[in-house]
Amino acid sequence: MRVAILSDIHANSEALEAVLAHMEPRRVDAVWFLGDAVGYGADAELVIDWLGSAGLAGVVRGNHDKVVAGIEEPDTFSPIARDAALRTRELISPEAAAALRLLPRGPVLVTDAVGLCHGSWFDEDYYIFAPSDAHATFEHMDCSALFFGHTHRACIYAQWDGSTVELPYEGGAEVTLREDARYLINPGSVGQPRDRDPRAAYALFDPDERRLALFRVPYDVREAQIKIVKAGLPEMNAARLSEGR
Repeated sequence: MRVAILSDIHANSEALEAVLAHMEPRRVDAVWFLGDAVGYGADAELVIDWLGSAGLAGVVRGNHDKVVAGIEEPDTFSPIARDAALRTRELISPEAAAALRLLPRGPVLVTDAVGLCHGSWFDEDYYIFAPSDAHATFEHMDCSALFFGHTHRACIYAQWDGSTVELPYEGGAEVTLREDARYLINPGSVGQPRDRDPRAAYALFDPDERRLALFRVPYDVREAQIKIVKAGLPEMNAARLSEGR
């Protein structure tokens, strides 16, 4: 079984379409989504429609999904994130907002050994930026591998013999997960990368063989930027796409 893991699309349909095209020849059997379908980008309706039609085998909500859906207010958001979320509320249909409200809270188990969340196991809005953050999550999680998003940075953390480390990886190369270790894996952001690489990010995972690969995919950044400005969203959200930050 081969699963594609996507996260943080952020209403960027150009990036999503590029990732889906990259997946097509790779015989993907299922898709898991780690939250934040909307926010920042201009194509919220298109991405929400994809969520409903993709037959996702596992999905959790993100913090931007909650705010755009009206579940929460953007009290902790940065000004440009807040303005984008509130503008997106104005732009989407009631049906799209209702679809966002149905997204489940993480974490969820998709197999006996694999879980999905947006932020962490114990707090869906917690950021895992460093091994110390990962260690705190390892202390709580009830699975051997947990896929998370939220930071927009692809990474792999592992824990064995009581130590938590961040593992190096080569884009597109397969990594085999050890059976005596536990893992926290971020596939990166499809639509708003923040690791100085503007290409869309996603992962492929075989839970039976425990094989993982992280990919980067180029897309039409300029078209996504033009749409953001035309939609009346903060222009900074457009500018940052070309810099991957």
